[in-house]
Amino acid sequence: MKLTPGFSLLFIAVAMTLLPLTAQSAESPSFDCKKKLNKVEGLICSDPTLAQLDKTLADTYPQALSAADRASRTKIQASQKQWLQARSGICIAPQSWQGLFKQPISENPQRCLQDLYSLRIDELKHGKVDDFPVYWQAQSKTAYSITGDILFADASILLAGAKPLHVSLVKQLDQTRAMGDDGFDSADKLSLYKVEGAKATQLISGNYLCDEKTKPSFIVTAVSQDAKQLSIAVFSGAEAPVWKKSYLENTLTLCGTYGYSR
Repeated sequence: MKLTPGFSLLFIAVAMTLLPLTAQSAESPSFDCKKKLNKVEGLICSDPTLAQLDKTLADTYPQALSAADRASRTKIQASQKQWLQARSGICIAPQSWQGLFKQPISENPQRCLQDLYSLRIDELKHGKVDDFPVYWQAQSKTAYSITGDILFADASILLAGAKPLHVSLVKQLDQTRAMGDDGFDSADKLSLYKVEGAKATQLISGNYLCDEKTKPSFIVTAVSQDAKQLSIAVFSGAEAPVWKKSYLENTLTLCGTYGYSR
């Protein structure tokens, strides 16, 4: 079909009015995607869902701050710092970890980020700031080489590159010098958790919390007095471990211990 000059001009005018609408239909994140980006920002800019979530969080966070009293505002700011650390440390391998692990820190970084964003937005909208898991950075050699950084909450532990371990508190333990490890022996709070339905999941290092045929059954956590150090002891077996020196020195169910800081 041959276009007349008048029709051509009309067609071009209509097309030009539609272009801005098309460009604006894709959600932009809270930052400029044209600047130099880190790994997390690059994933957000390349994923419309993440871009939308980032923009929503950027709008929700100041609203939550303005609606909170002074004490709550401090908690919100502290938990936001935790969340920003987790965003990189759990979903994206830090630069210092490149080449150390056999698989990506998360099999699906986009989905990992989507989950973290959705969790944070829900907490801010519903005032559940105290429920946000604490981000712990690997400190001991075993933690650095096996688990990576972790997110720890009262009901779950998220290890880098693996599905969450769902745990339930069994009891608080007596503060006895049973382990022969300062991280446990000088801790302010010792807790015993049961791992619910866990499997022997391979972690980012290619290793396991216990081994490829043995699933973790119980976890003892030790938090320092200043709440800046966390030690974890992982046990296998059907029976809960006994927190006594004589038991710990002879048991075959202790899979390993891991140290973290924040």
